[in-house]
Amino acid sequence: DNVGNLVAHIPGNGPRVLLVAHMDEPGYLVRKILPGGFLRLERVGGAAWNTLAGQHVQVWAQAGVVSGVVGMIPPHIAPGGVQDLNNLFVDLGVCSLEQAQALGIEIGTPVTCLPRFQVMRDMVWANSLDDRAGCALLVQLAQELVHGAPLHCDLTLAFVVQEENLLVGGQPVVYELRPDYVIGLDATLTY
Repeated sequence: DNVGNLVAHIPGNGPRVLLVAHMDEPGYLVRKILPGGFLRLERVGGAAWNTLAGQHVQVWAQAGVVSGVVGMIPPHIAPGGVQDLNNLFVDLGVCSLEQAQALGIEIGTPVTCLPRFQVMRDMVWANSLDDRAGCALLVQLAQELVHGAPLHCDLTLAFVVQEENLLVGGQPVVYELRPDYVIGLDATLTY
């Protein structure tokens, strides 16, 4: 659709059922570029700032993706001893505001954690797996249903965007389809 959602319909007889999973991931925006070229961030969606220190990030600048690493003011010298997003910064390996701007970085530039995927024995670990797990479940369900018995419902599978931004992406799907039932697939994992 126009928002970026992917919607698949599997016809059947019965109530209209909508299963929803989101494809987006939490992230950040550049809130400020400091004189030394460091970036201050603002959260977008449910981004967990307390897991950000030491993370490698991608800054999606106009001129291309710029790599950075998140640093933090040590707790013993943080203002008031309080740790929060204001004590974190992105180090791009530059020495001035002008050098950061020359990379195409400006206020509002998106920042995401570097994607990682790891197999740990019989489990997997990855960024935003709570988001992707629901999508994987919908894909598997679609594969099973395509050649299966007739459904006792009219089923729509929606892979939506902007769930991390007040469910903005899912709203147009619900308004257009007017389902009888909506089931959201999501997970919360440990950090």
